Order: sequence, then structure tokens, then C-alpha cells
Amino acid sequence: MELSLKGLLRAHGVEPPRVHDVSDVLVENADRLPVEMRGHLGEVSEASKRLRLSRELAFDGAEDLTPSDFYTQADATAARAAARRVVELVSPHVV
Repeated sequence: MELSLKGLLRAHGVEPPRVHDVSDVLVENADRLPVEMRGHLGEVSEASKRLRLSRELAFDGAEDLTPSDFYTQADATAARAAARRVVELVSPHVV
């Protein structure tokens, strides 16, 4: 999902920053994105933020958190659905 969002930005003349969550950059550059995408920026930005945070916790954990004890199958299913939805929305607008 992250790479699809960065591809969207690049395809429309915006160099994405080297961070995992580009939601702020998407919103700041909404006028450069296709009109069809602008109506979905809230959904896409929210998914980017949520999945970035979850990815960091899932990979790194924390002193008081073991990822395998914290995340459920439902969490994984929801994350996959969000990522697929973002890719589905972005794909027609990336060359």
C-alpha cells in the first residue's frame, strides 16, 4: 500500500518523502491528484496512518507488547482489506 501511494504521488509530480506514512503529503497535494482520488483522500490517509503504526508495532513490538499476543486474525484481515482497497483506488491513476 505504501508503495502504491508513493507511486500515485510520483505519477502526479510530487516527490514523496522517505517516510512510511505519506498521508499528510497526499492531503497537502490534493490539487495535483486526479479529481476521482480527492474524494477518497480521507479513507486513504486514514488507512496509511493506521497501517504505518500497526506495522511498526508488529515488526518492532515494545517492552510491554508482544505483537503475536496483541494482534488478532481479525486485525490482520482488516489490515489486508484496507491495503487492498487503497491499491484498488490508486491503481487506475498510476502509470
